[in-house]
Amino acid sequence: MKYNVRISELRYGQVEVEAENEQQAKELASGKEIEWVDCETTDMTAEPVGNLYEVAECCPHCESEIEMMWNTETMGFKAFCPVCGGQLMLCDECRHSGKGVCDYCRETDSCKHNPISTERLKDLWAEFGDLPMNPETECMEAPFLHFPVGIHREEIWHWFDRVYPGGVYRLMFPSAKGGEDE
Repeated sequence: MKYNVRISELRYGQVEVEAENEQQAKELASGKEIEWVDCETTDMTAEPVGNLYEVAECCPHCESEIEMMWNTETMGFKAFCPVCGGQLMLCDECRHSGKGVCDYCRETDSCKHNPISTERLKDLWAEFGDLPMNPETECMEAPFLHFPVGIHREEIWHWFDRVYPGGVYRLMFPSAKGGEDE
């Protein structure tokens, strides 16, 4: 991958002048050719080469309007607010980049560009198993993530099927033939 690297440097130099005081010496020196004797790098930044676009998002943590130059192809759809340090999901970029509709889920902090980890999904599966459910209707009696009270448990199973590698079967039977424990 190619990067543009910006380097800031502090240079040290000297010039000899004839003056009556310090202020006059500084004024005379500014017009002379300086003999540079040393320098040091004070800052260095690297950005991937590519098309940078102006991105604007409202930080959900501090409510600051953030504008920055960004390339979702090389830098992803997750950034951090320069004001408060909170996470910014660049959801509006899904629409502008031609990647489709944003499917960000605040409860799992995931989307198609920043998938939820399998460890987090296992934890969520365990939490789901502890929630109250009406045994006659199999409808949930408590909310779970973005699912409301009253939803049938199989709707939540379908979600786990979509987001967990191996689906609900692997969550229920992790050591079955072909499971993750083999």
